[in-house]
Amino acid sequence: MTTAPRHTVAARVSSGKPPEADNTAQKHVGRPKGEPSTIINVRVPLALLARLDRYLDRLEGQTGLRANRGMITRRALELFLETHEPSLPQRIATPLKPDQDAVHQAYQAVGHGRAFVRIHRVRAHLAWSRAHFDTVLRTLAADGVVELHGGDPSRMTEAEVEDSYWDASGQVYLTVSWRG
Repeated sequence: MTTAPRHTVAARVSSGKPPEADNTAQKHVGRPKGEPSTIINVRVPLALLARLDRYLDRLEGQTGLRANRGMITRRALELFLETHEPSLPQRIATPLKPDQDAVHQAYQAVGHGRAFVRIHRVRAHLAWSRAHFDTVLRTLAADGVVELHGGDPSRMTEAEVEDSYWDASGQVYLTVSWRG
């Protein structure tokens, strides 16, 4: 069973010039900016790959942003490890008061009095690890202290959407409002 490529590439129209003379934009090569990373190869069944591609198409339709297999796979692996590592609690009963206070101060600092504040800005202000920030935010939401909101990410960059809050089902939340 073969699966069609996710996005087909149209054949290049010959301009009569050799390929090296073609003035197409070059993609940047090398390691991406950000935290150090490496590449791993994973063999996946074609049926699973087809499901992933359908999900990506649906996600692009909902958000208007291009997503790729690597981005979704990284996020899925991160969520899997967060929920299966014994050192990280699934849900702490009550967030530590200093953490709640820190999130509230960051919310006020980056929100400038707004009711809805972009999550990626709060995350950047705190500069916590992704796992810690997500655990605290998830707990605050479960306890009714904050409310998480979706929305239209079309005016956000890919990095801003990536740094928003993603729940275990893959739903992205872009803004937070303080209730408690």
